[in-house]
Amino acid sequence: MQNSNYLSNEKGSGAVCSSKETLHSAELAPGERIDDLQLNGLSLIQSADAFRFGTDSVLLAHFAHVNAKEYCVDLGAGAGALSFLLHGRTGCRILGIEIDARQADRFLRSVRLNGLNEAEITAVNADYIDYSSKSKTKFDCAICNPPYHQHDCGAISQKGAATHDIAAPIKKKLRRLLRNFLNMAVNFSCVFPQGGCAMLLLRFRPPGLSLNGCVLLQASRKPRLILR
Repeated sequence: MQNSNYLSNEKGSGAVCSSKETLHSAELAPGERIDDLQLNGLSLIQSADAFRFGTDSVLLAHFAHVNAKEYCVDLGAGAGALSFLLHGRTGCRILGIEIDARQADRFLRSVRLNGLNEAEITAVNADYIDYSSKSKTKFDCAICNPPYHQHDCGAISQKGAATHDIAAPIKKKLRRLLRNFLNMAVNFSCVFPQGGCAMLLLRFRPPGLSLNGCVLLQASRKPRLILR
């Protein structure tokens, strides 16, 4: 998603004056900007050097079946776009788990930027696989916009780390995630490339997890994403 209404501390950029710029510009690091999420006045701190959210996060936030009374966990939350969009749409409580300390910090600063209570939405800097196996917290639902691509070789930038699986082979990570997830949440929603549909629905479905809904998305003749 591209937003024209943003604040930035980069030289030469067309920053928009607002109360948020006056109150929170000191919190922006070099290369960061404040993007308008275009939902209930919510904004998000993002960096040009890190992965920035796209259409898949917006679609998943509107697909997930969550209500205001539920407690949701966002697995691999990044800077928090999916969490803020889902919270803004439903009012549910959300915990975001993000392995990148810089992205987790942006998430927490965005909580303050929006004047939200950390009892409603917050983040922890952790690996969600380890967290899901060790945490005793019970969640009503889990959401995930996972890394799509397997990391075969070579160096990966901070931006690429969000889309490439660098902690473990993606098949192994999905299997472990779904197995641990059953102890944490009742409902699990994610977005995945259409080409990985069979792997997601068949090969990595542990006992007790059933498919309740599926949406194929397409911008042309061939579907590109699947919401599960």
